[in-house]
Amino acid sequence: FDYTNSILSTSNSRIKLKGVDIGHRILDVTNFNYTGGVFEVEKGMITGLNNTALNINNTFIQCNRVKFNTTINANSPNFFLLTDCVSEFLETTVNVSNSPNAFVLEGCEFKGGIYGIKATDCNSLKLVNCKIHEHIGSSYQPNQTAGIKATGLNLLQLTNTDIRGNDVGVDAIDISQVELLGTMASFNTIAVKVSDVGELICDKTNVRASRLDSNNTAILGVRSSIYLRSDTRFIFNNHAIDLTGSSQVVDAELVVGDQGCIEMINNYGNTIVGSNFIFSMDAVENGSNNVALFSKFINPIPDYFVDVCYSSGYPAKPNIVNMRGHSWGLVLHLILRCLKYERFVPKSTLKFL
Repeated sequence: FDYTNSILSTSNSRIKLKGVDIGHRILDVTNFNYTGGVFEVEKGMITGLNNTALNINNTFIQCNRVKFNTTINANSPNFFLLTDCVSEFLETTVNVSNSPNAFVLEGCEFKGGIYGIKATDCNSLKLVNCKIHEHIGSSYQPNQTAGIKATGLNLLQLTNTDIRGNDVGVDAIDISQVELLGTMASFNTIAVKVSDVGELICDKTNVRASRLDSNNTAILGVRSSIYLRSDTRFIFNNHAIDLTGSSQVVDAELVVGDQGCIEMINNYGNTIVGSNFIFSMDAVENGSNNVALFSKFINPIPDYFVDVCYSSGYPAKPNIVNMRGHSWGLVLHLILRCLKYERFVPKSTLKFL
């Protein structure tokens, strides 16, 4: 099919296309706009002529085994499901906005370009068994691309998903909850970036634990709460956590091991850095029924394991930082500057044995 300058507006029409295989050219579009009804594609390739996009509004959308050679813009979709879909080197593959329902991708692989997925003002975005790779910008605009960019969602959930080789793997802004469940993030400049996020939760699934390795920064947080749980591993990053809160109010928190232990091993720089956040890292306090959930921390590189600063007006400056019950390996003698204060703030007491 070749749709040129087509504007289809209906509330009860249905477009259903079925091809032979994922590489079968099934739909060429130029200025394609479709409103209402149902849009379904089974096995095929969608191509946008002259770099135009597929624009779909208020529609039931379902694609299975589709290769996108053009951007799919979906505004207020009634239903959105992509399974086993692929793209390579598009500026943006999927751009969804104002979705009242779950926006779901299963088994999809998006490689190259500026953004793999953009979601704005949606209820939720869920990725299961997906691969988001190599979204890299120019040297003049570092960290201006992302495998996934999500803004204004209730939930962003990644399950058994691989985020690899991006400038920013996941860029989450103003979201109630972000969940990394069995997610593998590696060789990104920033694996996960969260700004004004209520909760970022790193946890495992019944298939695998989450692992963030070989990134410059594994998690970069601003005014967000981060929970590290259940066998999550940070290995060979420069920084595992870089978290910054506001100077006058409490709006950032790092909680380590409140549900299951974690590992931070062989990270090259200061493993945990930042300023003005609540720091909960005590295995005894975070354990269940007074049973310590001890985590493992090993950092043989001659740097500080934790380097955190607090402003003079910050209302929750800790007097004691408990880090009891963990296995410290080679890191014990490197934790001397656990909390760095401005000169007029009393130095905290450390307890990690």
